[in-house]
Amino acid sequence: MQFNPFYSLIGSVVSLATVASAAVAQTAPVRSSVLNPCPRIYYEEPHNSSRVVPQGCPPNAATRLLEQERLPSSATLPQVQPAQPVPQQQAALTAIAPQAGRVNVQMRNAMNTEVTYQVIGQTEQRTLAGGQAVNLQNLSAAVTMTFVRSDGGLVRVTPIAGSEVGVLAIALNEASGLNTSQTTLRIQGNGGVFAY
Repeated sequence: MQFNPFYSLIGSVVSLATVASAAVAQTAPVRSSVLNPCPRIYYEEPHNSSRVVPQGCPPNAATRLLEQERLPSSATLPQVQPAQPVPQQQAALTAIAPQAGRVNVQMRNAMNTEVTYQVIGQTEQRTLAGGQAVNLQNLSAAVTMTFVRSDGGLVRVTPIAGSEVGVLAIALNEASGLNTSQTTLRIQGNGGVFAY
């Protein structure tokens, strides 16, 4: 076979290109295709105090609040995310007009049993004796409240007509069945009030 300098030159160029591309591949930064499971937005306001971080992430203020607050063993509040969306097909109980993004809630326990309640991210768990009332002032809308009876019974939230502007008046009554029981009250930023 006869030596051909042209084929030798082509072979050298191809070998050199292969070595150069391998060297570039080794020095190029590796990009990860994994998404950040703990986005920074969970640690910035308003999400820091209103959204629970995904499982496995360092806790933010809202997560710490939910972890620190525990009820006595006789009662436990349902686990509710601070900004749980309201099902779209559900009709609003009523509506109020928030004042500068704030609302007041006047709540009366119309039952003969104690109720434990909490405004998620804004108050600790509190109890309200049967027949008693409380006025929660200057709550940041949107508001999520939870309720549980100390005797394990069912609760129904009933709006009371004739409230002032920016004030939601509600009564906590005994629910007649599971289909009418409501353990969560949600006041949306636009003033829509839902119970579920």
